Formats: sequence, C-alpha cells, structure tokens
Amino acid sequence: MEQTENMTNQLEEAYLQKRIKNRKISLLVVSIVTLALALAIIIMACVNVDLRPRFVTNPDKVVIYTTEVPSGFISLDESSDEYANFQKVYNDMFQINTLSAVFSGNFGNYAIEETLNEITETDTALRDLVGSNNYVKLVFDTPQKFYYKNGSDYVSIYREDYNLTFDCVYFAFDNENVTKDLTFYFAVEGNLGTNNNGVKKRSITKVTVQANSYSIYESLNSFRDLAE
Repeated sequence: MEQTENMTNQLEEAYLQKRIKNRKISLLVVSIVTLALALAIIIMACVNVDLRPRFVTNPDKVVIYTTEVPSGFISLDESSDEYANFQKVYNDMFQINTLSAVFSGNFGNYAIEETLNEITETDTALRDLVGSNNYVKLVFDTPQKFYYKNGSDYVSIYREDYNLTFDCVYFAFDNENVTKDLTFYFAVEGNLGTNNNGVKKRSITKVTVQANSYSIYESLNSFRDLAE
C-alpha cells in the first residue's frame, strides 16, 4: 500500500514539474514575441516612408506663387541657400512613419491620371486648376519621364508607345497642418499634337498622393526677402 502511495506521489510531482516547465516555456515564448513586437513597433515608428512619386525629383528651379507677398511670387534658383531650405521643407512634406503607413494602408501608392485637357499656364487659370491662391511650380531644365511605382516606364493610355514627358509641375499648399490629399498637375507633352505655329500643345496629367504642405506656408517668411 505504501509503495502504491509513493508511486502516486511521484507521478503527481512529475506532473506538477511538467506543468511548471510548460508554463515557464509559455511565458518565455510570450515574452520573446512581445519583445519582438515592441521592437518592430519602435522601428516602424522611427523609419519613414516617402509618399512622393519617384519621378518627381528635385527641380532645377522653384517658383512659389502666394498672396502672402506683395509681388505675388517667390523665385528660388537651385544655386541659392533658399532653394536648399525649400528642398528640405518640400522633401519632408511626404514623409510618414512606417507605423502610420501600416495603419492607414498608405505606402506611397499612386495612380497616373492622364487627361486630354490643354493646360493654360496663366496665373488665373492655374489658381483655378489647383484650387488655391497659393501654389508651387517645379521647373525642370530637361524633360522628365513618368514611371510606375515599381520603377518601370509608364505607358500612356492614349498611345501604344511611351511618349509622355513633362518639364513643370504645379501643386497647391495651405495653412492647414494636416496630412491629406495633394494633387500634382503635370504640364505634359505628347498627347495633343502641335498648334498652328508648330509648338507642342501641353495637356494635364494628375497624380494624387498624401502630404502635409503646411511646412511650405510656415516657411514663407524665410523666403520673403526674395519677393521684394
């Protein structure tokens, strides 16, 4: 009888030790998973995603049109310190941390929306186009190409072969400190042929992304001297 009782106690002790061991293993696994998740969240919160289309590179010249200065515009050449300051502000507009990108599902995807609408590049027409009295013109000395997000050449929906180029881009900015839709308006050659003087007509192609343009509005004071 005593031998049977000892065996029972040994079995209970072994079972208890096994439960303790399994619990320790479970706690260790949970701790490792929690630590890995915490590290992943910290890394995602620190690493940024650039939402800007890859083909909108640094321009050769920038013109800021705004009613905030008497002349109505501020011109920045790439050789100036002010241009470098603007470029930093401009680049930061499209930065969003990876964590926010995960929750919003926004990883810089974009669609290229071609139109056959001819662009009129007068101040009044451009204000109507971008929907604001404050807008930026990015100027490129050489024609730029469009690309899909994966880096491959964009193929026009109106032509079988790739033929679209642009040398300037417009977008609006405002004094709202929020990340929201921002539309680039490209002055595109290749879809409308030429006018009576043999000059290529330019149409509007649009790309909408997420950005916070408030930093441009906020930095106007640093460029104000160039508008006098």
